[in-house]
Amino acid sequence: MWFIQAFVVGHDWGAIIAWQLAIFRPDRVTALANLSVYYIPRNPRGSLVTLMRKSVGDDHYFCKFQLPGEAEARIDQVTYDGFFRHVFSDKFATLLPDWSKAFEEKGPLPEWTSEEDLAYFISEFRKHGLTPAINYYRALDLSWELTAAWTNHKVMVPTIFMIGDHDLVYHFPNAKQDIERMAERVPLLKKITVVEGANHFLQLERADIVNDHILQFFKSF
Repeated sequence: MWFIQAFVVGHDWGAIIAWQLAIFRPDRVTALANLSVYYIPRNPRGSLVTLMRKSVGDDHYFCKFQLPGEAEARIDQVTYDGFFRHVFSDKFATLLPDWSKAFEEKGPLPEWTSEEDLAYFISEFRKHGLTPAINYYRALDLSWELTAAWTNHKVMVPTIFMIGDHDLVYHFPNAKQDIERMAERVPLLKKITVVEGANHFLQLERADIVNDHILQFFKSF
């Protein structure tokens, strides 16, 4: 019988999907390397949106993204150019405390990207707008409802995890504690790497480090 197994790499929402793949079909995952978004099992007390709202309030972008049209209108105000310049900059972390001020400051592009890259991202997102991407956040409550059978489920595939210490995710409520105890939830976790001075787009900003860690890990199989 034809059977596919894969080495899986994920970042941000890709990491969330990769965690879910490893939960639903561990037989298909040879090994997993995830960046930025650490594993948190489904919490019976509520979805991530519910817990985030209780923890940090309604101004967190997870909460603001739940309102159809509001996030899109805010991003339209600053233009796609302004939005992506902010997301790629060190100021991306200001999304965390206060959505209303999230895009007020825009700096130059970092060294790891270019004006050509920016133009490409803008042209691609203009084809369908940002709503399809933001809908991932709007589906969090539904995803929580549909995955009751996997409450507190452990990830049972060999895994490594990497994150920058300037990544906004690293500064979410309880993030450092959750990362430190991730081996309890991912028993086959082989390594956690916190990259000093690195931000959210670790695979671009520190490509050599990320590639070396992933290749070294995957070559062990």
